[in-house]
Amino acid sequence: MKSFLEYVAADIIGKLGKNLSRVAIIFPNKRASLFMNDYLYASSQATMWGPTYLTISELFRSKSCLKIADEIQLISLLYNTFKNISSSNESLDHFYPWGKILLSDFDDIDKNMADAKQVFTNVKNLNEMNSDEYLSEDQRKALAALFGDFSGSSQIRKQFTELWNILFDVYTNFKKKLTEQGLAYEGMLYRNAIENKTDFEEYEKYIFIGFNFLDKVEQKLFSQLKKSGKAMFYWDYDEAYMHHQMALPSDPGTAIGEHLLLFPNELGQNGEIYDNLNKEKNISLISSSTDNIQARYVSQWLTDDDCRRIKAGRRSAIVLADEKMLLSINHSLPNNVDDASIPLYNVNITTGFPLSETPMATLVDILLQLRIERRNNSEFKKSTIEKLMRHPLARHISETISVLPSKLEKTFSPYINNTLLALDEKLSIVFSGEGDDNSIVDISVWMGSIINLIADNSSETADSLFRESIYKLHLLFNRITDLAKEGYLNIETSTYQRLIRQIILSTTIPFHGEPAQGLQIMGVLETRNLDFDNILILSCNEGKWPNGLNVNSFIPYNIRKAFSLTTIDNKIGIQSFHFFRLMQRATDITIVYNNATDDGRKGEMSRFVLQLMTKNKNKIHKKSLQAKQNTINRGPTKIEKDSTIIDILNKTDHLSPTSINNYLNCNLRFYFREIAGIKEPDDDTQKIGGRTFGNIYHRAAQLIYLSMTSNENLYDDGSGHTIIKNPYIVSKEQIEHFLNSTGAIERYVDIAFNEELFHEKDNTVTPTLNGLQIINRKVIIQYMRTMLEKDRESAPFKIIGLEVEIKHRVTITPSQTICTKGIIDRLDIVTIGGKEKIRVVDYKTGRMHLEKISTLDEVFISGEKRKQLSDYYFQTMLYATIVRSSSQYNPNDLPTLPALLFIQGLNTEGYSPVRKINNKEINDIDVYTTQFYNMAEALLREIYSVEKPFLPTGSNSKCEHCPYKQICHK
Repeated sequence: MKSFLEYVAADIIGKLGKNLSRVAIIFPNKRASLFMNDYLYASSQATMWGPTYLTISELFRSKSCLKIADEIQLISLLYNTFKNISSSNESLDHFYPWGKILLSDFDDIDKNMADAKQVFTNVKNLNEMNSDEYLSEDQRKALAALFGDFSGSSQIRKQFTELWNILFDVYTNFKKKLTEQGLAYEGMLYRNAIENKTDFEEYEKYIFIGFNFLDKVEQKLFSQLKKSGKAMFYWDYDEAYMHHQMALPSDPGTAIGEHLLLFPNELGQNGEIYDNLNKEKNISLISSSTDNIQARYVSQWLTDDDCRRIKAGRRSAIVLADEKMLLSINHSLPNNVDDASIPLYNVNITTGFPLSETPMATLVDILLQLRIERRNNSEFKKSTIEKLMRHPLARHISETISVLPSKLEKTFSPYINNTLLALDEKLSIVFSGEGDDNSIVDISVWMGSIINLIADNSSETADSLFRESIYKLHLLFNRITDLAKEGYLNIETSTYQRLIRQIILSTTIPFHGEPAQGLQIMGVLETRNLDFDNILILSCNEGKWPNGLNVNSFIPYNIRKAFSLTTIDNKIGIQSFHFFRLMQRATDITIVYNNATDDGRKGEMSRFVLQLMTKNKNKIHKKSLQAKQNTINRGPTKIEKDSTIIDILNKTDHLSPTSINNYLNCNLRFYFREIAGIKEPDDDTQKIGGRTFGNIYHRAAQLIYLSMTSNENLYDDGSGHTIIKNPYIVSKEQIEHFLNSTGAIERYVDIAFNEELFHEKDNTVTPTLNGLQIINRKVIIQYMRTMLEKDRESAPFKIIGLEVEIKHRVTITPSQTICTKGIIDRLDIVTIGGKEKIRVVDYKTGRMHLEKISTLDEVFISGEKRKQLSDYYFQTMLYATIVRSSSQYNPNDLPTLPALLFIQGLNTEGYSPVRKINNKEINDIDVYTTQFYNMAEALLREIYSVEKPFLPTGSNSKCEHCPYKQICHK
């Protein structure tokens, strides 16, 4: 079927001939001109002088001495105007979204040439609304209906009134400032051109094609050119809604009918052109349970029926009612087609991609956060540096950034000096120590420099979307820099970051290509004036098409209606026109909507689809898309021990109790950590995780008890461990000194914070803590006080060692041994029943486990039946068996007790740290030594056995907090 533009092209050639050099063809948007050019050439069948193509906006701009400013500049200037008149303290980033609404209202007033003073009449003076000086009867009724809703003295009414009272002053002052600078917004420029009776006589003919709803300025322009005999008008519509056969919601036929009377159609009332909506069509209506299924359906739609839709090229279109689906659609297009006749097919994307959805947008946000959080011009927040290092695009700033993690691994200060970060010239730009923190110009220039770095370092990449996002951000920050220098952006840095987010959120990246060739993927507005044989509409839901039913405006509906401004009815009418115009000449129509009712969506098809179903004469085929349920094994069920794994095991220097416990809880966790070498993530130094909390507590306890002996009794073994030469007695008086002295416990806790969290060795430095760290400090101090109070009950006792490294070599086979080693928190000698006994004490700062161990077998049980307490028992019992037979730590062959000191349970009545099996305290580990060693040796042989693969645990609860669950996928 011939398209509307083909009919128009033939008519123009027939009436004006082949020399169109003095003709201007005006479209609502630019895209249709590319198609029109082809159709004119096809109609002329020869070389011809082409016309000038303009959009309506370009036509007005070409005749104005004013220049349309960009949105950022307009809203910045509007913000300054509003602040001066209202004395508002609102920040620019908060003003930005509703400044866009206010700008849209002003634009609408000017495009419809309304009297702004009347529109913004003070609502307090309601009697003025009855004046016959300027209001028609309809206007008075409309305004009376509105203000009837404002009866009473609610706060909303008061705030609205206060705002309303200043809007006319804002409007006039804003336009005055723009005029002084030779600037304008679109509606202001249009109105200025019409009111100044601008001469539009440059061309011999002005041909207006495919308009529907006309603003007042457009009507004035049409009338002016019609009166001079220089205008031609081509309207696109269908008889079905022109004569109300379909009774469409907010009927678009009414507006076009009025325009036809004023501006007659050059094509007349040709039924071949204008009676197509009810002709035979193949219409399918498909419901889908997810947007993802819709996107995946695209490939099927394109390749069905021997790929006829692909072969149709630009006569096929995929229309996105929800343009956010673009990326999913792009990934769902068939890469190749199994058809020799179409070895390669073109795709043209006309809708823009949201800049906010690109990786560059998140990188920019991290960089701005890094700069704004900068302290003393040279210190950068570590947590934000880590975010930057993890970003996939950070490598394009500098390859050296990959070295930073190892540099920061042992640095736990919340702020890092730039001398440690500026590893090369490029990173020196990122971690700059220059500039004023409060200067928007400095930050914008800094951001521009980094974006240029990324552009230079990624010039070889083939990712066009990535390159376009860099270019867009380059332009954005250049513009921000210029505006800041010109004084438009006098704002705080925190406001600046939020403003950039707002601007990025409203920015799209255009796709470049050959628009008149290949399959068309487009948004709704891009379909204007274009006809297709094959159409696939996606996300055709209520709220998507029509969209924007909640009109954002400060001008209430009835005032809009009274002053002939654009109303919600107009907007829905325009959208209904786009929908049904798209259907008019298509023969193959597929409409897909999401019928899911989750995530706040109603799952309703568009009202336009319902209208099509009830009024169109064609049968509509209904289908449903369902997700296929395929079972996919995402992760390993087991990992066999090949020669590489056995080689790694044999080269392992030692195994700690933690490693062995990992194996007992889940073989795969042991594999990931010990064989694959995948480190568990470090605690967030800002929040202090359980591991760091425990390290601080252990170090503080060690420092406190070391202070109870002389320095002569201590020495450093050269590896950073403090060794106690001879056991020493801890008295009740020493413990009471700490409990009663102000700041004694706190001092050692602060030293532990410095060492364990910030790696600060200067004991005189007071750590700078954030809110969460202060809370953790208070908890550790209280825990330490609780332990000292409990130890006072056992005093006097002897301390043999603190944070003692202990080792033991276990025979696996006659030719193979493995070392097990770990750290004992405290070795002490207590007197129980008049006899001295050694305690192997392990501090536990977590919650106390109330479960019990009944047999030694439970200490070695694996998988889902394993208790958390079994891990603790294995560790302390292993240490106790080693100490029991140690000539170094137990030369007098004393009974040895495995002890767990649960700090949170110390105040429990009758609490004893000595471990129990079958409710009996282990008064000497020697009772279990032989059995324990036999079971430990058997377990180690299993770990090293080639026949025993690594298997996942059967316990889902153990997987819940496992750091490897994302790569295991059990």
